[in-house]
Amino acid sequence: MAAKLEHLLDDTRRSLAARDTGDFAVKEALLLASLHPKQRDFVLDPGRRIAALVARRGGKTTGGRVRFLRRMMQQRKATCVYIALSRPHAEELMWSPLKEMAEQLGLAAKFNETKLKMTLTRNGSELQLLGADDKAEVEKLRGRKFHEAGIDEGASHRKHLLESLIFRILGPGLTDYRGPLWITGTPGHLLSGPFYDVTKVGTEIGRPYGERKRADFTDWMGWSTHSWSLQDNVSQPHLWEEALREKAANAWSDDNPIWRREYLGQWVTDDTGYVYKFRAHHPETGAPWNIWTP
Repeated sequence: MAAKLEHLLDDTRRSLAARDTGDFAVKEALLLASLHPKQRDFVLDPGRRIAALVARRGGKTTGGRVRFLRRMMQQRKATCVYIALSRPHAEELMWSPLKEMAEQLGLAAKFNETKLKMTLTRNGSELQLLGADDKAEVEKLRGRKFHEAGIDEGASHRKHLLESLIFRILGPGLTDYRGPLWITGTPGHLLSGPFYDVTKVGTEIGRPYGERKRADFTDWMGWSTHSWSLQDNVSQPHLWEEALREKAANAWSDDNPIWRREYLGQWVTDDTGYVYKFRAHHPETGAPWNIWTP
């Protein structure tokens, strides 16, 4: 992503020499040009509730990052919030790449390392990053107003926590500005939870963005869903080539659960998630364990 964005910047600097390169519209065009088609659909989706089921390394977090930057550039004093599994996850997935992207674009911004808050110098728009494991910080979001909110790794959050974020904390906080809430994630091995309910095949609460022009999509109030595999990440074709090498090296079939989840971005049943190692005795006390005599 970084290499392609730098390449696009090099290609356009000459043609933009006579223009104000600080223009947000120019930066937005560069961001959109760096995305692959399905990423771009996710970024441009105007829905109020959006979910993206994406293969590992498919670019879901990059799409979320671009959504935030577009919102912040388009709207003066916009307030946005991003929630990952933990603060270290937020720093790794969003914070460091965000600073790199802003630098490449020449986007003037302040970065508060303590609060993980980015502020655009030009218009005062803000993006704050949080870890869902910090309950005190998450609770502070109650009562606040947001222009856009995003939750990453939707399949990995505990069910009750994700429900609370969606319905009790972020949802009410987006009503004042009619802002969107999006959730992205890679399929997990357990077929349950709010993210699964929205993105599973045949869901009644989500409809594919690609079907938005159908008559029955008009005035749709549910979730707008997106999905793509690693192969769809045409901006980084080497990733799919490496995935195929990994598949061959492990002798995985097309139906292998790991292959389908991690590389194709598909929900698939996998009984190994419910299988536990047999132990005759407790590892600490030595007492009989996992043994039943009828």
